[in-house]
Amino acid sequence: MGLGEHVTTTMDAHREERPRQVRDRARYSAWAYLTPLLGILLGLALLYGLMRVVQAHYEGRIFPGVSVQGVSLGGMTPDEARHALQGLLEPGSPGTVAFTDGQEEWVAPWRELGVTPDIEGAVAAAYAIGHADTEVHPRDWVRTWLADHQVQAPLVVNAVVAREALAATAEALNRAPTAGRLELRGDEVTVVPGTPGRALDVDTSLDALLAVAQGAPEPVWLTFREVPAPEPDPAPLQAEVDSLLERTVTVSTYDPVSDQRYEWELGRAAIVHWLQLELDEDGAARRVAVDDEAVKATLATLAEDWTDGRGFQPDEAATIVREAFEGGGGRVTLRIAYPERRYTVQAGDTALVVAARHGMPFWHLAEANPDVDLNALTVGQELIIPSQDVLLPHPPVPYKRIVISLAEQRMRVYENGAVIHDWLVATGRDGSPTLPGVFQVLSKEENAYASLWDLEMPHFIGIYVSGPGFTNGIHALPILSSGQRLWEGALGTRASYGCVILGIREAEELYNWAELGVTVEVRP
Repeated sequence: MGLGEHVTTTMDAHREERPRQVRDRARYSAWAYLTPLLGILLGLALLYGLMRVVQAHYEGRIFPGVSVQGVSLGGMTPDEARHALQGLLEPGSPGTVAFTDGQEEWVAPWRELGVTPDIEGAVAAAYAIGHADTEVHPRDWVRTWLADHQVQAPLVVNAVVAREALAATAEALNRAPTAGRLELRGDEVTVVPGTPGRALDVDTSLDALLAVAQGAPEPVWLTFREVPAPEPDPAPLQAEVDSLLERTVTVSTYDPVSDQRYEWELGRAAIVHWLQLELDEDGAARRVAVDDEAVKATLATLAEDWTDGRGFQPDEAATIVREAFEGGGGRVTLRIAYPERRYTVQAGDTALVVAARHGMPFWHLAEANPDVDLNALTVGQELIIPSQDVLLPHPPVPYKRIVISLAEQRMRVYENGAVIHDWLVATGRDGSPTLPGVFQVLSKEENAYASLWDLEMPHFIGIYVSGPGFTNGIHALPILSSGQRLWEGALGTRASYGCVILGIREAEELYNWAELGVTVEVRP
């Protein structure tokens, strides 16, 4: 039984030892967790204390990273900051403001506008960073210390100086209006509006400048008043246009080659295209004028029915029509202009034959073809036939015409389309024939002298130049130096040296009747 008791005691002792070991391990485990935590808390306390020291260090000083207008103030007292910022008040100190008129933008120094930095305000704003709220969370202290704080200095504006500066720049900014102008559109004088100008509204623009100086965002928007564009009065010119469009010009012309007359009445429909407004040096319309080019265009239209190239001499014809129109309208007579022609040489042609076929004196043909050997024409060669204008230099006389028939050896004289004379004539012999064609009275000489044949030609009427310095014409029976009349009794035959010969009385009567420009047609 003793053994049993001993055993029991030993088992109880083991039961008591095991709970003590568990308790020891629990106490060790708690300390393992608490020690790091206490270390962290101690570290945080030390960090907080250090931060408090740093924060306290800047009590009465501006935090690092703070600058005003590029001047670093970190670590300075307000007094030191004031001293450091005095440079902003110096002439030439930086600082500009942007202006805009809505289209362009430019900058100007603040100082020129009477604007200066507010040093006290700038220092106060710089110092307020990190000091303004004492309850700021400690985590924000570090952000404050490490951040870059750019402070814009408040501005003080001298409104009088600013107004004067804006007024001084107004001249460069203002725009004068562009006056309206008059245009002639058809038969109506219309006003083309001008461009309004602008004038700087100094008061409103000054308010915008002050707002930006007080912190409003740039740029400063300038305000302008619109300056209306003046408009011309169209009434006087419209009255002039209306009056001019009531005029008419009657254009007539006579074709001496075809013996045809043409006539057109030009009224409002044509004239409306001639009118234009004449401008003065400033570009303002001062009167209604006639455009010569438009008149030429009208005359070219009149000649469109002539398919052979006939027309009018543009400059000459337009001047005649314009002067008549400006004089109140009326009737004008224009000369027809004839084109050059082209002729292709045929088999058997000679230059003399080609010239005669076209009613052109040979020397005119030679003059028009200076690079052609007229003595050696070839089939297919192209020749220039001069314009009929070279034979018709004078204004034609439409109601008179002299017609000579080589086949009949007769001259018929027409006035207003009726034959008033029918006379026998003598024309050039075979060796010196009278050239057929359409000519005109070029000259008149009471008693011409032909030195080549030593004879006088009474009542000489020149009709074409057969060669330089030599004119063929119409005259009475010539008189030899002996006093004898040449070719008496030869009328009705080809007997002369190329002129057209009349009887004495007939030649005198024709000489007195025919003025320069009368058409002379010589028919084969």
